[in-house]
Amino acid sequence: MPLSTLNEINEKTNVLFRDGEPFVVPDISDEWKKKLEALKEAELPSHYAACLFDARVDRARRMGFIVTDPNRVVELVMGEPHNKESDGKRHNVEWVYDHHENTYEKGGNSTWGGNSTVFTRNRVELEKKFMFFPSSNTIEVWRCIYGRLSSLGNIPYDIVLRINELKKLNIFNAFGAVAPACAWENNNEDRCDHIITAEVWEITKNGDGGLTSGQKGLFFIASW
Repeated sequence: MPLSTLNEINEKTNVLFRDGEPFVVPDISDEWKKKLEALKEAELPSHYAACLFDARVDRARRMGFIVTDPNRVVELVMGEPHNKESDGKRHNVEWVYDHHENTYEKGGNSTWGGNSTVFTRNRVELEKKFMFFPSSNTIEVWRCIYGRLSSLGNIPYDIVLRINELKKLNIFNAFGAVAPACAWENNNEDRCDHIITAEVWEITKNGDGGLTSGQKGLFFIASW
């Protein structure tokens, strides 16, 4: 039965960090290796990148981490699904692991970055106007943002330790956060739920030789 509440997911994740044993990253299974070898031989780079992404998500899942997506995380934080999605402010990614080259890019000036994603829940109310013709008025009920840690306020010390531990595994490409807008707009705001995610990315080369991220698998690592 799938875990359905934030408390259930939080408790299962806490167990992973509670036993004191170091994490062991499983190798890519033989089935995935055969698929990757076949795609490489067939010279299908985009299919190879997608297959490698699936194989790496499978490795993190086998470690016990719960894979999810931004839509589901927003619903966990806010208690109901959103009904509008839009681009927010640009956030730089403070740390990126390139699994192809086994290298890291760090710092607030990282070339990796992009717009945060704003999720909102809107309600339409009808008002009676002149000659009783109805007029609609859209009201924003709540706003939640998926973005990067460098743009978030204070992060609890125990969660920083979790991030440091997971960085050493060379399996997660970056870290992100989902929280109500108040958490991003006021650094002293601690009265709303926050969720921190470790992310597996599909990284491919673009036309000018640079790198770009495609699919993203989000893994729940903490909340407060």
